[in-house]
Amino acid sequence: MMPSLQEASLAMKAEIADLRAALASRPAEVDDEGLPPLPKPMIPGSIMARYSSEQFRQGQRDAREYQRKVDEKIIARRDQEIADLRFNIGELMKAAAPSHTTNKENG
Repeated sequence: MMPSLQEASLAMKAEIADLRAALASRPAEVDDEGLPPLPKPMIPGSIMARYSSEQFRQGQRDAREYQRKVDEKIIARRDQEIADLRFNIGELMKAAAPSHTTNKENG
């Protein structure tokens, strides 16, 4: 015999209350590194996590460190290009400057 609509509704409400209690009892994740939140399957106690939340966090840290190194290389390359341009502009300015020597000095 199928449960009545009222019984099914009460069972569903009880299940929702249990889920809310489980979520409320879970400790909040403390993230002092400014990393994005864990995806839902990585929350401790979730079903079928492919790797631990710490492995996931380490991957985020590694990605952030790699990006920092890439950014440093880009900035260093840009700074070198700016220095080269300034040097070239200086050389052009010297070449374009009028000579202060006279014909007598040139011999």
